[in-house]
Amino acid sequence: MTTSLRRRCPAAPPLWQPQPEIDLHRRVTDVLVQIGLRETVTYAATTEAGEARVALSDATLAAVKLRNPVSAEFAVMRRTLREAILNTVARNSRTWRGPIAVFESGRVFLSYGEGLPEERQMVTGAFAGPRKELHWDSAEHQSDFYDAKGAIEGVLDDLGIEVTFEPAEDASFIHGRTAIVKASSNSGPVIGVVGEVAPDVLSRFDAEVESVAMFELDLAAILKVMQTSGDSKKFEEFVRLPASHRDLSLIVDSSIAAARIVEIARRNRIVTSATVFDLFEGEGVPDGKKAVAIRLVYQSPNKTLTADQVGKIEQQTLNQLSNELGAVLRAQE
Repeated sequence: MTTSLRRRCPAAPPLWQPQPEIDLHRRVTDVLVQIGLRETVTYAATTEAGEARVALSDATLAAVKLRNPVSAEFAVMRRTLREAILNTVARNSRTWRGPIAVFESGRVFLSYGEGLPEERQMVTGAFAGPRKELHWDSAEHQSDFYDAKGAIEGVLDDLGIEVTFEPAEDASFIHGRTAIVKASSNSGPVIGVVGEVAPDVLSRFDAEVESVAMFELDLAAILKVMQTSGDSKKFEEFVRLPASHRDLSLIVDSSIAAARIVEIARRNRIVTSATVFDLFEGEGVPDGKKAVAIRLVYQSPNKTLTADQVGKIEQQTLNQLSNELGAVLRAQE
């Protein structure tokens, strides 16, 4: 009796296929970990009562109800990651007095009433407690809105996306401490939100912290911006010529966002940086006005700027700020 051996042909290796959603997810989570946040993972199911604690907008699509949930605690699919993040913050705040900086990335599920639900990839993070570990050489400051805003800026800067922050209303957050994040290109689509959690919302989670700053990013919206505008994060040649900086203290209406001042100041290509470093309302400032201090950095790529040249550029900027915002220089005492 003879046997035959069938020759086995080695299988062809799988072809590489681009996975932009996965690549973006990894890139975003890597940046958040690099800047000091810890990633958490929670169940994708929750309860309607539990989710209601974060005061979602009435415009939010309906929840997907499960026919046979494993328990009453997992009756619907989540529509937001905010509840999970606040649960994590609250749990940690009861056993830990140091800085809390966490985020979660995952899908939320939105029902249109028929057909399959929409699965939207989101990233939500939060900061609470002291900003840094206790140290004898540093003051203890609590985390706030600007920690969450800084996390968003770190992510989007890595992605090469320029954004603006505009005041907004969101029931989860404090009025006046909330902003939507809009891409500067493609007619400014909204790609996220940032704010400090409203006290009544935070009280529903039994957290032992006074405030929580939270951010939320829509990865699908970010990916669309990147696909339509391309990766704008390009190498810039180092300028060896010296830079010059000057500080301006301006008086503007209280309703004017500091970002508008920065936007106008940056129009001149010689102004390489515009940074707001002080904001004041009160004694010495007229009612309905605020004083905004901004530092402008001037640098030409091909010549050293003289004091007269910097002065002319500065005056052009002041004229634009005056014409568009009614800004005036604050009188020096």
